[in-house]
Amino acid sequence: MNFFQRSITAKLWLAMVLLVLITLGTIGLVHNYTMQQGYVQQQYRQLQETGRRAAALLADSARQDQSGLASALNQLATISHTNITLISARGGIQQCQGLGMGMGAGMGGMHGGRGNGGPWWLKQTEGGAGGRMSALPDGIGSKLGRVFQGETVYYRGHNELLGADVLAVLLPVKLPGDTPGAIIVSALLSDISGQLNYLRQNILLSALAGIVLATLLSLLFSRTLSRPLLAMQKAARRLAAGDFGCRVPVQSQDELGGLGQALNSLAEQLAEKVSHLEQLNQTRRDFVAAVAHELRTPLTVIRGYAEALQDGLAENPAEARAFLQNIIDESSRLERMARELLDLRRLETGHERVDTKPLDLGPLLDDVLEKARPLWQEKELSVQKNIPGDLPPALAHADRLTQVLLNLLNNAIRHSPRGSKLIVAAEHRPASGTLCLSVSDSGPGIPPDELPLIWEKFYKIEKSRARENAGTGLGLAIVKTFVESMGGRVEAESTPGKGSTFQVFLPAASK
Repeated sequence: MNFFQRSITAKLWLAMVLLVLITLGTIGLVHNYTMQQGYVQQQYRQLQETGRRAAALLADSARQDQSGLASALNQLATISHTNITLISARGGIQQCQGLGMGMGAGMGGMHGGRGNGGPWWLKQTEGGAGGRMSALPDGIGSKLGRVFQGETVYYRGHNELLGADVLAVLLPVKLPGDTPGAIIVSALLSDISGQLNYLRQNILLSALAGIVLATLLSLLFSRTLSRPLLAMQKAARRLAAGDFGCRVPVQSQDELGGLGQALNSLAEQLAEKVSHLEQLNQTRRDFVAAVAHELRTPLTVIRGYAEALQDGLAENPAEARAFLQNIIDESSRLERMARELLDLRRLETGHERVDTKPLDLGPLLDDVLEKARPLWQEKELSVQKNIPGDLPPALAHADRLTQVLLNLLNNAIRHSPRGSKLIVAAEHRPASGTLCLSVSDSGPGIPPDELPLIWEKFYKIEKSRARENAGTGLGLAIVKTFVESMGGRVEAESTPGKGSTFQVFLPAASK
């Protein structure tokens, strides 16, 4: 029983076998009953047909003697394997032929005549040695009155004359002198039962063969049906254990095939989710490590200068003011870093929505250059502006685009040698439906292997000069995030020793 509880193959096989057994059993019972009733009715029809032939022989031999009629009836009874009894309402049993009987006209004395006791076929007659015997079987004798009145009667029961159970048909006939008569055609039930038993044996053997075949087929079918289910069970267990690379072989397009495809899709999605979570976790660890590293340096500088002031290491007011200025610079750097991190956080989590609208880039670029003027003039840089007059508006957010351009300009100014040139340009590209804004410098350039990494948070190319450049490592990451939030993209081109060009692509507003 434990095997059936744990095995779906055994459950399917047992269910199908029981279904076959119940179905075949029900069909067998119904068929046996129907066959038995049909066979009995067929025997009644054959007996009735034999009775009609006996009646025809009686009519043909009306002018013959009793011996000729007896011979014809005996021959008919032998051929049909029946007993034929001819009875007269007045003269009693006239003939009884077949089934081992051979009585002739001398049987007319087997009745008691008519008297106060009722008709002769319902009376007892004197037998040999003073005994009493039935003139006719009680069941048949009770029906003769109906037959003599012209009714055909069917009988099933015991016949004392034959000493056996019989099927019988009682047909009315007219005897000479217009005397009512009856022909009783009887067949032994033992012969009919033998035929029925033979048919039942054939049906039983066929049913057993069908059960064996159905059992084998159901076992094969249950194994075929359960095999993909077992494969899915193994795959589900492997998924639960963390093996997201397992797949279920799908070999059909039915419900089982759909379930297998769904399980494979689930495995793929889980693998992607887990990979994404691992990447996020690694990014989080890297981000925390980078923030800790970036905070440690300015905090160390601030603490060092503060302790120097506290210990009175500044030899004069000018040196003390220099210490304080370094403290202020590092504090400003920390403040800027915190502000930029908050800006990135709001955009990456979707808490800050960026709405774009058509924006004229000419005035915006002039405003950005004016804000950055003190920085590039301090390094004695020259700025070349290449902006066509027919430049169409761009779909952008004014504040975000201003911050993007300021970050790119500040980055270019920090890395440009004193007295070099900056180029700020704008260009319409109708084929792609975009506007390209670019900032080019004449700095040391970026090595090719590091160019894809410059958009990462806290990534710095000149790590040995980080303190000199005073950058937070977040500027280009903010540029990329802000531009993508406006539906654009960023690119960078650089040649070591010849400078770098940063490009911002924004969708052009339709006219």
